[in-house]
Amino acid sequence: MNSINIIGSGRVANKLALYLSQTTNILSIHSLEADRLRNLAQIINAKAVSDIHELDSEAELTIIAVSDDQIQAVAEQLDKTKAVIHTSGSIGIEVFEGFDKAGILYPLQTFSVDRVIDISRIPFLIEATNADFMEDLKAFTSSKLSSNIYEVDSEKRSKIHVAAVFANNFTNYLWSISEEVLKKEGIELDILEPLLTESIQKAIVEGTMPSQTGPAIRGDEKVIEKHLNYLEGKPKEVYELLTNAIREKFNS
Repeated sequence: MNSINIIGSGRVANKLALYLSQTTNILSIHSLEADRLRNLAQIINAKAVSDIHELDSEAELTIIAVSDDQIQAVAEQLDKTKAVIHTSGSIGIEVFEGFDKAGILYPLQTFSVDRVIDISRIPFLIEATNADFMEDLKAFTSSKLSSNIYEVDSEKRSKIHVAAVFANNFTNYLWSISEEVLKKEGIELDILEPLLTESIQKAIVEGTMPSQTGPAIRGDEKVIEKHLNYLEGKPKEVYELLTNAIREKFNS
């Protein structure tokens, strides 16, 4: 699969387009976001199409990289005899019912337009509607993106996505609370960088259970009370919720 179409212009579509353009002929790209579509198409030297039915019919593969709630509607507009994949962590393969060759290529990573990531280190969770296309998808992924491949069905991938939400999305929200607390004292978030880096490495190497620290696991009620007296609003609610959850987990 050396010629592809891409549907989407968000973070995932943008990064995949940039990486794939180095090894693959991207024939056309479609998005309803006119400015982003035009900019991305220009960067990767692909044809920009505002009508999905104008995607290049010669492409060997179409990649759908849009928001989860748009995938079904997009799939319904495509030729079911042509190979297609989507990149979602939570939408099952049943969305491609009736397609001859279809699959899923889920990069287990967070993307930002301005950040460069070593794509060869990213785990890609793949699934296909049949064994032959699975082999094609494995070959495509390993040769053009990453050899860090996991064959995972839709049910298991959805559960891995839940884990990823806790590990990335929820922790980032907690970091935002840290940032608010620090800013009140005129301090930048980067003061926590060594702590965050060590916390992640320790959890991976030693495991999350032995890595847990803090006043909740120590039973340091005076510190907890002091923190709660300082906090207010949603941060206070989150602190109480997590403190109680840690108490229950480690004292049960």
